[in-house]
Amino acid sequence: MTPIAAPATETAAPSALDRLAVALGCTRKQLPGRLTFLGYTRPCGRCGGSGQFSYCRSHGTRCFDCGGSGKRLAVMTVRMVREAQARIAAGELAPYLAKAAAVNAARRSVEPAAKAVWAAWSAGVGAEYMVPSRRGLDLDAFVTSPLFNANSLAGDCATTASDACSDAKYGKITYLRAAEIVADCAEIMAAVDAAWAAWKADGNPAY
Repeated sequence: MTPIAAPATETAAPSALDRLAVALGCTRKQLPGRLTFLGYTRPCGRCGGSGQFSYCRSHGTRCFDCGGSGKRLAVMTVRMVREAQARIAAGELAPYLAKAAAVNAARRSVEPAAKAVWAAWSAGVGAEYMVPSRRGLDLDAFVTSPLFNANSLAGDCATTASDACSDAKYGKITYLRAAEIVADCAEIMAAVDAAWAAWKADGNPAY
């Protein structure tokens, strides 16, 4: 019986965006930010440039096509690519690159602290909240309990600490304040844990 030969591995042809990234000396992931900074954008066709579209509970009215920016990348012609190359060579991207470097440095410095906040939540009131014995309790009574409220506050702090280190949130939370935000979250969580411990020590019900 003649063995069936394995098919040759095919390498996908680079896409137009991949080729454009190579032409501009960056990765495909870096491309949108650089082109946006240089102004090669057009109004989003879905939201008309407002950044807002129909409402949903998870994301509010943020337009999914543009992520809420109101802008999409322009279709780059050969002339525009050559123009962009010349502008980059002339140093027009320098301010953007400097800010990107500062953002990356800030994120690297605060990510461990944000992870520590999550660890503190897991070891503190969050650990008690997740105890399996909580299952089967009366839901209406539980969601108004001190434990539920304390865990909600601590969980919000942990989420905010992570958001401070997130690329997607840097537009709303100034990256230079990320360390300060994480420190504030850790302080609030410590206060929540202390208040919860005092509540139990006074003989109050856990839930």
